[in-house]
Amino acid sequence: MNWEPIPSPNDEIRDIKKTIIDMKVHVQWYWTSGIDFVYIHQTPADQGESLNEFEPHDLKLYTREEYKANQGLLFNLETLGRMTLRIFPGKKVDGHLTVFRQDNDQNRIYINESRAKIYFSITYKQKLFQTSKKDPFGA
Repeated sequence: MNWEPIPSPNDEIRDIKKTIIDMKVHVQWYWTSGIDFVYIHQTPADQGESLNEFEPHDLKLYTREEYKANQGLLFNLETLGRMTLRIFPGKKVDGHLTVFRQDNDQNRIYINESRAKIYFSITYKQKLFQTSKKDPFGA
């Protein structure tokens, strides 16, 4: 994966919008016609970010066809607190994937989530010296 400066401001990712319904996040953005794919990077907002710190396994490839099929990016929110989502445009040049370094904040969005999934179960047990379970309704 090659990182290069963005060739034109027209190729930038911008106008990012998010919608959160229950635990599902729907993210949409302006996708220019010259961009073939994007790489998406998710991190907790309290972690420092620089383009040199990104590992290839931290980035998720997302194609224009996936974007059209889902009408954006859909994912389940499974973290607590604030999360940063950055979207980097990319093109295929001479058979190689090239990702463009977009240094402004138009390709970044913050997602806040304060609800947690809580799982529980109730187990009924008999008392130690009781021979049968009493009816809780007294019938």
